[in-house]
Amino acid sequence: MNSIQLFKKYIAKLDEVYKSASKTAVLDGDAELVRAGANTNEIVVPKLSMDGLADYSRNSGYVKGDVSLTYETVQFNYDRGRKFDVDAMDNEETAGIAFGKLSSEFIRTRVVPRLINA
Repeated sequence: MNSIQLFKKYIAKLDEVYKSASKTAVLDGDAELVRAGANTNEIVVPKLSMDGLADYSRNSGYVKGDVSLTYETVQFNYDRGRKFDVDAMDNEETAGIAFGKLSSEFIRTRVVPRLINA
């Protein structure tokens, strides 16, 4: 018997829809670095600091430097969203089209224009 686990997280796919619809996606930061915060209105961003260049010595080589990585919780200046209820069986029977089409169209036609005009 086949056992196929359903895909539960749609964020990566929805981000692709946003990037293809948004003309300013090139200005977005590296999404791989940002993580969801403890609350829905915040994200956790890594902060990297390091020493700058130093004089190289032929005798002792490179000067050792320090680096630190910390995380900063940043709250959004707005908290907006929308909830759509899609019946699980309707979504399954349409091979994910019910939710997939709804969410991609919502981002393309409602979210991206709002972000561009923000």
